[in-house]
Amino acid sequence: TDLHVNYAKGVNYPSPVVLMNFVLTSAPVSNPSQYWNEIKPEVVDHYEIGLNHVWPEAASLGASAFYDKGKDRVQAYMFGPIPLKFNDPIGEYEIRGLELTGSATPIKNLEFTAGATWLEAKAKGSNGIERDRLPYTPSFQLQAGVNWKFLERYRLFMDMQHLQNVYASTSARTGTFNFAELTDANKLGDITVVNTRLSYRFDYPSLGLKDSEVSLAVNNLFDQRYEYAKGYTMPGITIFAGFSLKFL
Repeated sequence: TDLHVNYAKGVNYPSPVVLMNFVLTSAPVSNPSQYWNEIKPEVVDHYEIGLNHVWPEAASLGASAFYDKGKDRVQAYMFGPIPLKFNDPIGEYEIRGLELTGSATPIKNLEFTAGATWLEAKAKGSNGIERDRLPYTPSFQLQAGVNWKFLERYRLFMDMQHLQNVYASTSARTGTFNFAELTDANKLGDITVVNTRLSYRFDYPSLGLKDSEVSLAVNNLFDQRYEYAKGYTMPGITIFAGFSLKFL
């Protein structure tokens, strides 16, 4: 049984696209150099605590809770009024989550895995208004998979992903630091996609081949209709075939 406590910090520095906005001849900032020392990177602080238990060669169960906090969002000029500030001095966002994971190996060479995540998001703009949604942050996500090695050289992979309450939008960085309200017009349908891959490993000493492989994969196996942006349907059943040759 393992207990883990983690902390991570993500830092995103402004790109030249952001900085050049303040040296435009039309920029309302008369002396941009006096602001250079005020530029802050965007920062996300991540806190996590979890517990995991393993039954060797049989199964595992895990649970973890995490908290993300982002601040100092960088503004960019793409259209509209030219920004007067580099960073959002007030706005921030928070994501709270709970994740459960598990695996099981009922027989040798057959493994099942699954993970479920619940998310709760909150965002506040520089106007102080809070929103309870963020773009592309599902309230629930489920992933599951199976890995089966059979007949010595064959291997079958299958995975599934399910997303609920996903909203398609962007948090605009132009003209304002506020977060736009996400309504039912932005909401995507629930997404469930299943992919699979069958491979065959082989050796061919005459040509110096060892641990080579041929494979056949099918994405969106059940031809589900889904989209990540309104009006842009993702591909249906898609088939891939390939090989990998390894020479001694």
